[in-house]
Amino acid sequence: MERIVDLHTHLELLQDIFSLRNKLQGHLYSLEGHIKENTKCLLGVALYVQVYQNYDDLILQIKTIKNEINKFGDDVRLITKKADLEGDYKVGIILHIESARILTNPKVQLPKLWEMGVRGITPLHFTDNHIGNSCDDPLRRVKIKKTDSGLTTQGVEFIKLMNELGMFVDLSHTMDTTADQILELANEVMVSHVSIRDNVPKLRNKSIDFLKKVAAKGGIFGLIPWQHLVGTDENGFQKSLETAIDYGLDHSACFGTDMGAPIKTHENIKSVFDLAAIADKYPEHAEKVKWENAYHFFERVLPD
Repeated sequence: MERIVDLHTHLELLQDIFSLRNKLQGHLYSLEGHIKENTKCLLGVALYVQVYQNYDDLILQIKTIKNEINKFGDDVRLITKKADLEGDYKVGIILHIESARILTNPKVQLPKLWEMGVRGITPLHFTDNHIGNSCDDPLRRVKIKKTDSGLTTQGVEFIKLMNELGMFVDLSHTMDTTADQILELANEVMVSHVSIRDNVPKLRNKSIDFLKKVAAKGGIFGLIPWQHLVGTDENGFQKSLETAIDYGLDHSACFGTDMGAPIKTHENIKSVFDLAAIADKYPEHAEKVKWENAYHFFERVLPD
């Protein structure tokens, strides 16, 4: 049986606004599409709250995906604790939230989200917020915002509360100072969908030196196939994987497709299964990158 983990994806039922575009692009991102014979997938499903949702909308998203999971019986399982990782399911779902923008009352909201099964949060997304600085803030992209002031006082308390609950922190979309400070403060970290800045010098990417720090803390990172971040070469994703291997990071490298978001990939990449086929070109490392690194991370991080 082939086993694959995708640390960051958006499922169709949570992304109606992008559904048509992704269908035209041919990206595989629906829950049903991941159910394949002789394959087990773990999907880190991102709940998207950046643009229009409020906290009530987020709660509704969680309830919606739980109802969707139940439609598939034993084939699909919500993963909230270590024991859930075992079994004969074909797709396991680990919920996390992309953007803490609406989580302005964390002492009340975070325990509620934990109770509902959310196990991680990406504090920053497309704008700076009360936690810290985003590399994708529109004003920073046009050079109006130039500083990276790092974690706010609220941000420090937010991360500490995540630590108390046992949530992992996702460092995707963070500015460097903010990322460094979270990395030092947080108990468990990942960078769920990223490429390597040493190859493609985008602010959104992370450097090899930073990814080594993530690995030294026991964290993992998911390599993304987004053309904007891996470059225009059709082998851009493969090159990012080769770089991670060359620098000895194959023990913390994983996949993070970001499928379901309106991203552009090369024609040979439409799903996490295509990334798995690329990893298979490196048989000494493939199983670690496809499954083992992420599985052992969740095995350690999830509650008993």
